[in-house]
Amino acid sequence: TAAALIGELGIPVFLYGELATDASRVERADLRRGGHTALAERIATGDLVPDYGPDEIHPTAGAVAIGARPFLVAYNVYLGPATNLQVAKDVAKAVRHSTGGLRYVKALGLEVERLVRTKFGPVKLGSLESGRTRALTAREREIVSALTRSSGKGKNTRRGARRERNRRYSR
Repeated sequence: TAAALIGELGIPVFLYGELATDASRVERADLRRGGHTALAERIATGDLVPDYGPDEIHPTAGAVAIGARPFLVAYNVYLGPATNLQVAKDVAKAVRHSTGGLRYVKALGLEVERLVRTKFGPVKLGSLESGRTRALTAREREIVSALTRSSGKGKNTRRGARRERNRRYSR
């Protein structure tokens, strides 16, 4: 396999997602937590053992994480001007699975081009066939409704933000 070949090059390989050989490595974020230094420490202490390759970080190539997952959907919700950044972070925290939200949902509140957005995803589609839709659950409708209420007037589109930015810079 590719993972075994990479391991033969002296680079530790960790499998995650559907390929995970250990339940603690299903989420890629669990492998990445703490960055390169924490990964090296976890390997050195034996808390983390690579699936392939040596039990140490390669000095120039680092480590490799390989994963597989079913088809997923991600989408962005723009919440207006950058002054709403805390609202975006609060919404993301409310819907993110790791903080008590919806199963399989990951979310971030980010500032993008003087707008703020909440990024949702990946969303597991399960057995939903390609090209098919399903109705939102009552809980999903509540969340979308809360997003709409918290986003203010909802008139800040990318085009509107670009116009506003251009207006400010042309003064």
